[in-house]
Amino acid sequence: MIIISGLLALIGVILALPTLSDLVSVLRSAVRRRRDSTERPGELPRILFLVPAHDEEVLIAHTVASLGSQDSPPARRPVVVIADNCSDRTADIAAEAGARVLVRQDAERRGKPYALQWALAHIPIDDYDAVVVVDADAIVDRGFARALAAAGPLQDKAWQTFNDVRNQGENALTRMAAVFSAARAQFINALKHRVGVNVPLANGLCLGREVVRRHGWNAL
Repeated sequence: MIIISGLLALIGVILALPTLSDLVSVLRSAVRRRRDSTERPGELPRILFLVPAHDEEVLIAHTVASLGSQDSPPARRPVVVIADNCSDRTADIAAEAGARVLVRQDAERRGKPYALQWALAHIPIDDYDAVVVVDADAIVDRGFARALAAAGPLQDKAWQTFNDVRNQGENALTRMAAVFSAARAQFINALKHRVGVNVPLANGLCLGREVVRRHGWNAL
């Protein structure tokens, strides 16, 4: 009887381990948030939105407008569009929408990685706490900048934000894409982060100033 009781107790402990692990994670997260909140200054972090764009005259104004309507002071989150080897009116439209525009022409080094590497070499990174890379056809949620600020300090962190599908209910394909996006962000990436595995960075990635300073942006 004693042996059976011991085995049942052991099984109970084993089954409770995931719950205990979750409890420890919650406690650690709460302590980390409390510590971060005491370290974070009163001002919101300075976030640079960097938008590489190649012939995006149709959609670039919508992207810049969504970044311009962020629920945070404009001086704390400037928008810079890299008009990369464009043959259309991307640069003009982006400027009219309120973005600062950097025009790049390089027939040999073409593509987003080279555009970002070039732009980061021309931007005083010390003026910002973090850089967020946004695709030129993306619409950014109005609370995005403040949500990032709540995760601060940002200088030494790299974040992958949630990429959703805007037209989820349009057809079966968009509904399936929305399910995959949610599963990737809320389950797969969260699980990778929890066990200490690197999470791939894509549209909406946020790189802290010190991360960029240490590692740079390698276009190769």
